[in-house]
Amino acid sequence: VPEVANVIAKVGTVLSLFWGRTRWPRTKLREVIKANHGQSFGLYRAKQTRFAGKYREMSRLLRVKSDIQQVVVSAEFAAHKFSSRGRTLGDPDVDDEALDAAIGQKVKSILLDEEGFWKPLMLVLYVAMPIIKLLRLLDSNAFCIGKVYEYDRMFVIGERIKELEGRVTWLKLLGKIHADRWEYLQSSMHAAAYALDLQFLLMTNWYGP
Repeated sequence: VPEVANVIAKVGTVLSLFWGRTRWPRTKLREVIKANHGQSFGLYRAKQTRFAGKYREMSRLLRVKSDIQQVVVSAEFAAHKFSSRGRTLGDPDVDDEALDAAIGQKVKSILLDEEGFWKPLMLVLYVAMPIIKLLRLLDSNAFCIGKVYEYDRMFVIGERIKELEGRVTWLKLLGKIHADRWEYLQSSMHAAAYALDLQFLLMTNWYGP
């Protein structure tokens, strides 16, 4: 989905500036988070093989939204010159040719763009998180055939897609993907497993024949 890929690309641009143990943006962000929340943590950057890593990156970035915005609007941030990989002028491995005069402003524009970045990011996560939960369940050793229908699984994914009508341009494509997978997963065996699942019975308080 191109729109989702666009959000992922923007997150990657932000991480290119705010990642690296010795880099000023990362250090400053962790200081701000510590001051605001009393905890020491920062952004998350997934390895290429990490399952759902890009969505974890989005989730962590959303968690520190106000903190990272506080950094990019500061006078300190404006005074720094960065390389495209987040290094600053004066770092031993940076020379004048490596500096990217536009990267700081580009990242700042992304992080302050509510309509073009944060809202699309939240909509992507809103749909993606139940899908990720379902995939994790299916990839586990748990008994899960009846859980496919369960709350926060295929049914909720479909309901969340419907809620996006008129709000995103990629709804039709997403709906088709969901419908195709739903048809593949829907069977008498799945339905029987769901109906006989003790958790389902307790949840609905239904003990019919």
